[in-house]
Amino acid sequence: MLKTVTVRPPNRRAPHVNELTVRRAAAQLCRQYPQNSWLEAARRADRAYAAGHMFHFRLWGRVTHSLRGGRMHALAAAG
Repeated sequence: MLKTVTVRPPNRRAPHVNELTVRRAAAQLCRQYPQNSWLEAARRADRAYAAGHMFHFRLWGRVTHSLRGGRMHALAAAG
């Protein structure tokens, strides 16, 4: 039987990204790039992944997801 190779050791967890951090980053991108903020977040996620920065990759991935899903407008109205 072959042993399954894991990408990360079992004693290390995936980096935790706080929801408040995601909201703040999304709001900042909406101010800086009002037309295509989700695209800029996706580019930042790609660059972070290429550099091996998993925290930033997860952060910008979640920001992309929230902006692309259209939830940012509801978050901006609440904030």
